[in-house]
Amino acid sequence: MREERWSSRSEGLLQFIAVATGIIASALIIGALYILRRILALFTVSFFLAYMISPMVNLLERHNVHRGVAIFIVSVLILGIIGSATFMVVNRTTAQVRNLTASIPDITKKLDAKLSGLSDRLMERFPQLADRIDFNTVSEFISKLKLTERITPILQAAVSSMSSFISILSMAVIVPFLSLFMLISGRGFKKRLIDMVPNRYFETTLVLIHEIDKQLGSYLRGRAIETVVLSAIAVLGLALLRVRFYGLLGVIAGVMNLIPYVGPVLGAIPACIMILVDPNFKPIILILAIILFFVLQFIDNWILFPLIVGKSMDLGPITTVFVLLVSAKIFGFLGLIIAIPAAATLKVTLEVLRAELRGG
Repeated sequence: MREERWSSRSEGLLQFIAVATGIIASALIIGALYILRRILALFTVSFFLAYMISPMVNLLERHNVHRGVAIFIVSVLILGIIGSATFMVVNRTTAQVRNLTASIPDITKKLDAKLSGLSDRLMERFPQLADRIDFNTVSEFISKLKLTERITPILQAAVSSMSSFISILSMAVIVPFLSLFMLISGRGFKKRLIDMVPNRYFETTLVLIHEIDKQLGSYLRGRAIETVVLSAIAVLGLALLRVRFYGLLGVIAGVMNLIPYVGPVLGAIPACIMILVDPNFKPIILILAIILFFVLQFIDNWILFPLIVGKSMDLGPITTVFVLLVSAKIFGFLGLIIAIPAAATLKVTLEVLRAELRGG
């Protein structure tokens, strides 16, 4: 009897220790991820870049080009494109960001004035509402909002963050070189990884690597093409509408589209605000801009995403939102972009392992 009680207590104690150890280990891992988030972000971006350009290296190899030579050719080509594009984009967007920063006080004052005069315009156009609505109270309420004082710090902080992001991007020369080293040592690393796996898990490991390589690679390349196409359409559309800072706003709209659900809305807001505060504001321009962003979403959801990306990374809305929130908390803005491929990689891993356990 005593032995059974002792055995039961021992099992309970062991379970408690196991759970506590798991919680502590998880907390330590999350803490380490948070502390090392900048370094991890650097390696993650380099890894994704290597993944996107690896098919070109493999294509040259299949045409009897030595892998080292193929990597050199692709690297020179990619570095040239990235360098030229970065120089052009950073120069132009930096100038636009500076102009936008200088324009923020004027923009917020104009927005405040437009809202403050809203009651007068409503009274002129709809005099029958005067008996039902106290427009003086509405005007006092709008003036008390002090939109200029409230919005200015927010916009300046946003633009400051954008400027920091562009500066980091322009100085991040290490990413292409890190990607180059990953391409060079990729096969050797994969071989060493497989050699470390016991024979009983050899086949499972090969299947896992193949599935991750297939889905993650196609997803990243598809997303890159999708972002470039949407950014180009947004820039062209905003330029035709003669929206100020159309280049910067179009690129923001294209990049924000990488964030599921809320990204397209976040990408459209800056352009709509810029149209609203334009001295020559015309409602038709705002309507056309909104139509433009709806067209972008139609092209993305019904043409680009099904054709280029596919549904291989579909995680479901609840899982997607949870992953986005956690990743954004740890890695910031970059976390919003890498959250889905990282979570999808974990999903593929779990699916392969589950299939192996069921089969075994």
